[in-house]
Amino acid sequence: MTRITLLVLCALLTGASVDAASTRQEMGRTLRTTQIDELKVRQAEVADVVRRITEELREKKAEVNIVLLEPDKERPPVTLDLKKTSALDTLVILCRMTGLRMEVERGILFLRDD
Repeated sequence: MTRITLLVLCALLTGASVDAASTRQEMGRTLRTTQIDELKVRQAEVADVVRRITEELREKKAEVNIVLLEPDKERPPVTLDLKKTSALDTLVILCRMTGLRMEVERGILFLRDD
């Protein structure tokens, strides 16, 4: 069986649509291949960091919609000094620092509390 066949089979068995699986795959590829040249923030609000990441993605013509659920929730401030990291690595670091997790639903990347 090919990898794509297995992916389709897994998607069908779990009730996910093939379109959702391919959307998730495409988003992952975009986040892995889009480089954030520099992200330097000190004691920043999580919502502001997510906004900066989203702006960087849009500047690079990467079409990824990111939604921070409960943006007004009190979270610890974030300090980052990153250079030439993929958007995916940047988001993973942010999630580890703040206890957020990433979930893809209907082509949107949601950041929610763990």
